[in-house]
Amino acid sequence: MSAPINLKPGEWHIFTTKRLAEGQPDVIGIYDNPVTISPNPFKGSDQIKVRFDATKASRGGTSGLVGADKVYFHSGVILNGASNNILTNVKGTLTDDGLGLMTKVSDNIWEITITPNGYYNIPQGKEINKIGMWFRNEDNTRKGFGFRDGIIYFEVLSDLPVITVTPAVFDADTEINITFNAGVGNRELKGADAVYMHSGVILTNTNAPKGSDWKKVVGTWGADNGVGKMTKVTGQTDLWQIKLKPGTYYGLTGTEFPYWIAAVFRNKTGTVKGTSTAGTYDFGLIDGTSLDFFIRNQKTVSIEGADAASLKIFPNPTSAFIKVNGLQGRHDLIIYNTAGKIVARHEIVDGDEMDVSALPQGIYYFKLVQGDTIQSGKLIISYR
Repeated sequence: MSAPINLKPGEWHIFTTKRLAEGQPDVIGIYDNPVTISPNPFKGSDQIKVRFDATKASRGGTSGLVGADKVYFHSGVILNGASNNILTNVKGTLTDDGLGLMTKVSDNIWEITITPNGYYNIPQGKEINKIGMWFRNEDNTRKGFGFRDGIIYFEVLSDLPVITVTPAVFDADTEINITFNAGVGNRELKGADAVYMHSGVILTNTNAPKGSDWKKVVGTWGADNGVGKMTKVTGQTDLWQIKLKPGTYYGLTGTEFPYWIAAVFRNKTGTVKGTSTAGTYDFGLIDGTSLDFFIRNQKTVSIEGADAASLKIFPNPTSAFIKVNGLQGRHDLIIYNTAGKIVARHEIVDGDEMDVSALPQGIYYFKLVQGDTIQSGKLIISYR
């Protein structure tokens, strides 16, 4: 003979053919959360619906809220970076003033709709880590709590993006600040005690970088040796940052430009990496195969297309002058030698000629810079 047994979360039974003990009451508590929130997970900027089931709540030494005429949502927050679990920004006065009053949906089921950032008056630059709540009737004589008469907590996702880079437009010698938010995405590194950025650069101007494009990789996977180690942002729980100059950090020569920074974020042992949903983001993209992060240098506006196709620097090879056609507006023309040293620089417009006869014979590289757009190529000087 068999029969199904329905167990609540955390509940378990041991069956034997012989009674082993009389047992002790209340040693193990069985908990069925009286609160559901939709959507869940949620951000501080999301509108959420909090639903309370009075039949599932512990009573806090009172008669409980089953059959109550009114139910109030008494709550507060724990902000990111808080050093304790004391609720702040508390909403509720323990009086019948309407602040936190819930709407009855059916017998013993109550709801309230809020947007956390606004409801708790979260100041600019601060984020909620958790919302804590309990429930009461209009005169605070009947109460509803969570497990063992405790406050009920729900985690709040960060509103900040998974990756930010400032400035978004940079050269090889620009100091940039890359920030990784472990509190969003798939959150594998949430709560990590250390985060490393294992990274490299993409040295070609492509719209679809991939794992095989990584160059100049910095990092020792799985080693807690400080190479690529990020710093926790002050006052934040899961926000990590690293400051670097691409040219120095990745050992770029003067002819190499960081079109993209490719990165993977990991814990200190390399056993866990932080990921998010594949796709295109403000910062660049996340690869659909490896979930690598590709951070686009916003200075590398694509030169593929009509403008690039019409650009001509001629003659090339040359022995005296070069002429540039296909430009729109004023550009800065920079010529480097193979060691990366700038050997000539001129401001030009379409049709201008530039004298390069003073340069020794050899291979050179050029960049045409206009605002946030860089176009580059090779120049050969020959006196044969």
